[in-house]
Amino acid sequence: MAYCVQCGVKLAGGTTECPLCKTPVILPPGVVEEAAAPLIVLGAVAFISVGLALALAGHRKIILIPLAGIVSLIISLSYALMGKKRYVNQATVNLVVSAGLLLVIDAFLGTLGWSLIAALSIALYWVIGVFPFTRWPKRSNAVKIVTTLIAILIYLAALNFTLSSALTWFIPVALPIWLTAIVTLGILLFILAKRRVRSVTIGELVLAALFIVFLTLTVFDLLLTHYLKDLWALRWASALLVGSLVVLFLLLALNLSIRVRRYFTSIRQEK
Repeated sequence: MAYCVQCGVKLAGGTTECPLCKTPVILPPGVVEEAAAPLIVLGAVAFISVGLALALAGHRKIILIPLAGIVSLIISLSYALMGKKRYVNQATVNLVVSAGLLLVIDAFLGTLGWSLIAALSIALYWVIGVFPFTRWPKRSNAVKIVTTLIAILIYLAALNFTLSSALTWFIPVALPIWLTAIVTLGILLFILAKRRVRSVTIGELVLAALFIVFLTLTVFDLLLTHYLKDLWALRWASALLVGSLVVLFLLLALNLSIRVRRYFTSIRQEK
């Protein structure tokens, strides 16, 4: 068990900095972190054993699939045991290894197909769930929002091209829906930003989210019907259109009531 040289607190194996005073933990010369050594040895034994077993059994065509799984497991666990336990680093390694494993499996089973879709989904998750915690956009919510929206658009285009080898439904359906959500969100944010009092209530957030979702689904139904049947009509989103108008009315009424209440409160304070 090691101890921090600055404050004396006990340190767990593989710790890179003191959890109390944040002092970096530096190993003395000649001392090597060996936490992952047993795992690497066991992984090497499993790799050789599985490889020989499959080769002798005549399954050489798929031999790389289980071997790639073993290598992926060794990389992920070894990285975790080497003290690289920050969320961004660990999540990035795991996601890259997972995507690589899926691509290897799909490649040896046939042509690349479903693994590309899975890899695109993994990349989108990294942008939405990992990238916001990196150092660059950590202090800017605008960067996080813009990056997420652009990543979703690129994901939809790549998904359409992967499935159809061309942009079939992306331009007539996905792109207008994306623009509808962006424009609606931008208008609501602009209205809220122009208010004298910048605080936003929970009720306003819920109603704004419902309005964007209802309106986006309505546009989706309209565009999808035109794309499939060459007909401008709503099939199942008529109720959502009515609901979006009701939510918009409630949002405006709530906003107006807040302004009126604050107006009379300010008059009372002046008196």
